[in-house]
Amino acid sequence: VPIAVPDVPVSAFTPDTTGPTLTNFDLDMNTGKVVLQFNEPVQSQNPVFTELTIADSSTGLIAYTLTTGTRTSTPNSIFINFTMSSSDVTMIKAINGLATSNTTTYLNFTSGLTQDVTFNSNP
Repeated sequence: VPIAVPDVPVSAFTPDTTGPTLTNFDLDMNTGKVVLQFNEPVQSQNPVFTELTIADSSTGLIAYTLTTGTRTSTPNSIFINFTMSSSDVTMIKAINGLATSNTTTYLNFTSGLTQDVTFNSNP
């Protein structure tokens, strides 16, 4: 028989005030599928596609900002999965030197991309 233990309140509590950090991303230029991986669960139901820019380098001399997409991921996961619009895929393919290999594919984004489950924005 289990022994009843009284509830004990926490003596110290530090809330989550740190936003999610992007740790990895995958891009398939044949299907237009993109997978973003974060260090903590994010609210993936409303990613802001226009906050994402595919670039040729970290400085983004050659770049294209997405216009729209279709989310395919489960909310409150460390992953955001989506498919780029066909017009975005076509435009990226038309830009010479952009998204042709892992050395010419970088992802730049703003703090408005997503939030964690406690509403902290990504840095």
